[in-house]
Amino acid sequence: MNSKGWSKFSRKNTDARGARVEKIPKPMSNPQASRDDKQSAIKIAWTAVGAYLNGGSTIESYHIEYISSPTEVTNFNGATWTELVGNPVDFNPTKAGKPEVYMQTGLSASQFVYYQIRCRNRWGWGPFSDPSYQVETARIPSQIPPVETSIEPEEGRLKISFEKARNNGSSIKSYAVELQDNEGKWKETDQCNFKNNFQYDPNLNRIYCQIDMDILWSKDQEMTI
Repeated sequence: MNSKGWSKFSRKNTDARGARVEKIPKPMSNPQASRDDKQSAIKIAWTAVGAYLNGGSTIESYHIEYISSPTEVTNFNGATWTELVGNPVDFNPTKAGKPEVYMQTGLSASQFVYYQIRCRNRWGWGPFSDPSYQVETARIPSQIPPVETSIEPEEGRLKISFEKARNNGSSIKSYAVELQDNEGKWKETDQCNFKNNFQYDPNLNRIYCQIDMDILWSKDQEMTI
């Protein structure tokens, strides 16, 4: 505009490469949680946020929270979530060229765990995702069925064999055999209470150990594992 008035409008800007409105990210998809028995951990994975969800600005950090409960959670309204990673310290494995994964360790046994995730660009945090499907942490091993006993023919030692216990999410570290003495007391035996003392029989798919017969002379032959 000058003293004579306004000019005509410019031509319309139809260049798709022009400036775009930026805003906070949209909600992410819920993370995928699974138990990693080898590492005694829960693996949380998610899909990297692309242009559709990032609000038009590069994602700078992800933020994960979790719930750990001894019972299943069916209503998340008002639930108390615990910080896991990403706030206040930034967490973005994508920047380091790593996959979108986080491993959580140190959880208590027999817990139901749930996760939610959100992301942040330069304009702020987007809303949290829906909760993940529940994943259960490791539990104590299952009870072993009654043992079977036999006499080893060459050396006359007592052979104790039993089925493998279900590890319920955490590797079995060892077994222990207890013998009951004449007073009814149960006591461990050094010959069957360390990992290296047990062997695996692939033909029978059973674990076994052997005890010298002289250890049993003053004890009843009832036993437990």
